[in-house]
Amino acid sequence: MALNYHYCASRAKPMRTKSPINVRWNKLEMNWYKLNIDESAMGNSSKAGGGALKICSSLNLLAVEIELDVKVVMDWVSGNTTKIIAHFALISDCRQLMGQIPNQKVKHYYREANQCTNKLAKMVTTQQQDFLLFSNPLLDIMLLMLYDSAGVCYERLCLNSSNLS
Repeated sequence: MALNYHYCASRAKPMRTKSPINVRWNKLEMNWYKLNIDESAMGNSSKAGGGALKICSSLNLLAVEIELDVKVVMDWVSGNTTKIIAHFALISDCRQLMGQIPNQKVKHYYREANQCTNKLAKMVTTQQQDFLLFSNPLLDIMLLMLYDSAGVCYERLCLNSSNLS
């Protein structure tokens, strides 16, 4: 019995602890547009696309800050990885579209830092249409936009730096 305990205890994984940090939506620099992209993989849908980048390109926007809530996708799109990826054609298309925007920044953000995008992404997973365009913000979204513009912070649990090694 003691031998079994010793084997199990010695093979235990180190405990991964998390600490809260405050995150919030950040306002843009003057004359910049922000494109927020949320993973929205609820329901394990295989749909993905660069439609928002096409819109930015067709509007001839000169400066776009692209924020993604998935760090690995951000690395793929911005070219910060050399790993072979399954979605090479899609990433290639996104890079090509980004090349049509003279000034662009690609940033990672925590999902909690952009409640509007997160709410819209969740709504889209239940829609039948491939693309929705609202002429006015929905009531739920208007409230979240007010919170964002006021600089409201939200809590995010992150792994402690000692867990990352």
